[in-house]
Amino acid sequence: MNTTDNLNEESFDPFFGAPVTVSVAANKNENMKSDDNEGGIANEIALLRDLQEFRKKYAIINRTGKTYICWEDTYLQSLEFQNIVDFHNFNAHHYHFVPQGKAKSGKSREDKKVLVTQAFLEDKQATRYEGIVFDPSETCGKKYWNLWRGFKVQPKQGDISLFLDLIAALCNDDETCITYLLNYLAHMVQKPAELPEVAIVMRGTQGIGKGSLMKTIGEFTDNYKHLSSTNSLTGTFNGHLLNAFVIFADEAVWGGDKSAEGRLKAMITEGTNTINDKGRPEIQVRNYSRIFVASNEEWCVPVGEEDRRFFVVDGSPRYKGKTKPGEFFHQYNEWIKNGGREAIFHALKTRDISSFAPRDFPNTKARMNLMIRSLPLPERFIYEVLNGSAMVENKTIVKAPDSTQSRCYRNAFYADCLEWCKSLGFRFMPSADEMGKAMSKVFAFDQDNPNWRSNWKSKTQGYFYQLPSRAECMKRFARHICNAEPTMVFFDYEDESALKSNDDKSNIVNFQKQA
Repeated sequence: MNTTDNLNEESFDPFFGAPVTVSVAANKNENMKSDDNEGGIANEIALLRDLQEFRKKYAIINRTGKTYICWEDTYLQSLEFQNIVDFHNFNAHHYHFVPQGKAKSGKSREDKKVLVTQAFLEDKQATRYEGIVFDPSETCGKKYWNLWRGFKVQPKQGDISLFLDLIAALCNDDETCITYLLNYLAHMVQKPAELPEVAIVMRGTQGIGKGSLMKTIGEFTDNYKHLSSTNSLTGTFNGHLLNAFVIFADEAVWGGDKSAEGRLKAMITEGTNTINDKGRPEIQVRNYSRIFVASNEEWCVPVGEEDRRFFVVDGSPRYKGKTKPGEFFHQYNEWIKNGGREAIFHALKTRDISSFAPRDFPNTKARMNLMIRSLPLPERFIYEVLNGSAMVENKTIVKAPDSTQSRCYRNAFYADCLEWCKSLGFRFMPSADEMGKAMSKVFAFDQDNPNWRSNWKSKTQGYFYQLPSRAECMKRFARHICNAEPTMVFFDYEDESALKSNDDKSNIVNFQKQA
């Protein structure tokens, strides 16, 4: 009976549980008798040689009270863990016959079969860790396995004009955005042990340079992860992110998953990450990750109201397809190969960021666009009505008697909202109460009439909202929902002073369905 058929951690016998085949080193000496001194020494040397190789590759680690063998797979760029039984089984062919000397009778004892795995586990020189940490500050000491590998680029001063051209294109030549992105990258290099609590989101068509930027900075460190799906970033099993410092979510698409939204936001701002490596105990590691998202989809991340986690830019396509000799990306790639990366690292390493606050980033129209798409349905409907993308029934909004304002009848407006939701295929409808709270939040009716809830009522058509001009409605929406100027939120916004009193744009009544 082969004793390897029913192995477990308690019953495994390292000396008799190995298969019949022997290692190459042992094979060379299999015919040597135990009293052959030369053969015995050769076997012991072979065992020591294998043991040294195991010391180089493997470490013994405590993971939430359980013992694992761990190592880094440099080819796959991943961390690997094996429990003790699997470690023995996988390496069961690594063993040697070691002479046991002579008995008192003078007769030679039978050589003992020694597994290298068991010798390694009992080896006092084997590397042992009390736990796993990710610590760019490198203050954890030697008793923990620190997954931070540092930066592998040596800074060297040089011209970085091509890199600056790429950054300018990705920021669509917005100087405040260019400055912020450069400072963010410098913060990554200079202060890796300080979590920025902000993710960089780059939107734009394929081939404009998003991947080129990430390839450049990804080669700064071995703690870089290139993910090809949103699920790889926010999925349940995230063991591949255990040693991640720079994370590139390539061509991410946001599907509105609320649980995934929570995980993504936690990855950006929380001080610790929960790592769920399938089949192993969960562990907590400190979080220092820099997340970069690139997508050609409009809705790539969830930007909520007052959310300061996402800096969003829409890139210029001016370098798209410029890959031929003499064109931008060919020049850029050749420059990177010939010292460009080192010059970039030097520039970021020496850049003055003494007054830089990562969470104080420029607001952009791209970010506003994502925020609008992420709004709850009542606020989204109000926006679409103001923007002219959603129409209401003729009797929903009417001109108020003896006033320049309009009356928006509550029940009718709510019914229009439900119809709009159904037309777009939304499964969960907002309640009338949610609609009312949204209107109050957007337009701040208390500043117009403290008793509006009871006073704004018609004898024939019931309760209504009293709305100011469309321009004023846009202002209030932009201020109360987006904390931005209306020109950032509405593409056709015009200040009331620029509109004639009879201009169609000045009156919200015009945004009704035509008979």
